[in-house]
Amino acid sequence: MKKVKKALFIIVLIIIFSVIAFFIGRKIGLNTNTSATTTVTTEELVSKHTIKKELTASGEIQTAVTEQLALDTNKYFEMLCVETDDTVYEGENILEYTNGTYLVAPYDCVISSTAVPEADSKCTSSNYIEIKSLKELQSTLSISENEIQEVK
Repeated sequence: MKKVKKALFIIVLIIIFSVIAFFIGRKIGLNTNTSATTTVTTEELVSKHTIKKELTASGEIQTAVTEQLALDTNKYFEMLCVETDDTVYEGENILEYTNGTYLVAPYDCVISSTAVPEADSKCTSSNYIEIKSLKELQSTLSISENEIQEVK
């Protein structure tokens, strides 16, 4: 008797699941109408972003500040304390006058050129020391026009 009840119970469960599956199948079948169109509208929040583009370029980094230091025209030149392309730091001696005083670097710089008189000669307005700053640099780049157009 227990076996018959178990078998009957299993058959009832199978029938219930079959009926449920039938109705679910019909409902899905009704929603798959190929002639109907659906429009979906979504809202997006607009935000600001940084777009980065890597470019290939050739160039060089140079000093942004170059100046000529005038020599004191009331003094006589003794000797240079530096050479061209030397790095000189603020307050260091660049040249010595015959009276024992010095022309000193106004800031960290590199000596780029000199126009000084002969030793023991009076300095004139055409004498100078040209220096380039080490603190303010600039770069010069050469970028292909094709790469620039791609950035737009």
